[in-house]
Amino acid sequence: MPQGEMGKRRQSEVTLWVNEIKENVWYDLHTRHTRIVVQIQQITTLNILLREQKGTIKIPLSELDDVIIVNEHRIGHGRHAGFSMGRYFTPNYGSGDYDHKLVGDLVFVHNREHKITFRNIMDPRSVQNLVKAEKKKLHPMQNFKSTMNFATTTKMSMSNTEFLMYRHEAFKMEIPSNWIIINKHNAPSGKFVVVFKNPPLDSVDALSVEIEQNTRNLTIEDFSNLDLMLLKRGVLHFRLVEFTNTFDWAGQTAYKIIYDGIIHNRSVRHMLIFTIKNSKLYRLVFICETEKFFERLPTAIRMIDSFSFAIDTHNNDNGETNTR
Repeated sequence: MPQGEMGKRRQSEVTLWVNEIKENVWYDLHTRHTRIVVQIQQITTLNILLREQKGTIKIPLSELDDVIIVNEHRIGHGRHAGFSMGRYFTPNYGSGDYDHKLVGDLVFVHNREHKITFRNIMDPRSVQNLVKAEKKKLHPMQNFKSTMNFATTTKMSMSNTEFLMYRHEAFKMEIPSNWIIINKHNAPSGKFVVVFKNPPLDSVDALSVEIEQNTRNLTIEDFSNLDLMLLKRGVLHFRLVEFTNTFDWAGQTAYKIIYDGIIHNRSVRHMLIFTIKNSKLYRLVFICETEKFFERLPTAIRMIDSFSFAIDTHNNDNGETNTR
């Protein structure tokens, strides 16, 4: 995929919250009136926006200093503009009647100035929490992309974790001593799969390694484009977080895809790493709940950083041992 197209996909912007402010306007010789939108308040994965006829004010979410609530009060009965909330939704604009609801103004601070104000917002605390949660996810991911490396990350929160060495004919890697192997088999196609699972069993945390022959002699670029296409089509609520095709995995050039999706009604983040070595395809996938990604990341980094390929890989991908 061309670099330009990939850049656009990484920068895709998703609306999280919208509020339309409407006013009555008379027309037809002032005998009738209609309601028109005079202001749009919008929160996306990248920006805070206030759209009016005179123009648009925008604050990049990455540069937002804070969002605070002022003039908070309860109303006994009133009529306020409605909004749609959620990362994936069908907009449903309008208005409605509310009883005994909390109302307040949301003030967005940029460069220590009150730059944007969303006035008279229903349940302002939930909107404030939405902004702060999205900003919290955005900043660690930016740091992860730009400055985080395996050496520094491995030192984070690892002092109390014991690891053991998992050995296979084609590779070896360290795994946490309390993780269990819940699935390892040779598929009819000759694919070898091993899954390391973080207990308890109802948790999502897992890391898998797959090996299979490159029977179609495809290049790593072919597979990266194919994977992206299949993920976009097959993953529920697919959202691309990061893509790189110059990733170094155990001395091999690999591509890495980080993306979000829905599994059993839970938002799950995946980190997929793929390379080709000695005519074999190697795919490593780490998954965990999206909100716990940066908490679980040091363990995943330790496992990935410890991965090494065998000097000589054989056609028979059987037999593995665990040693302390």
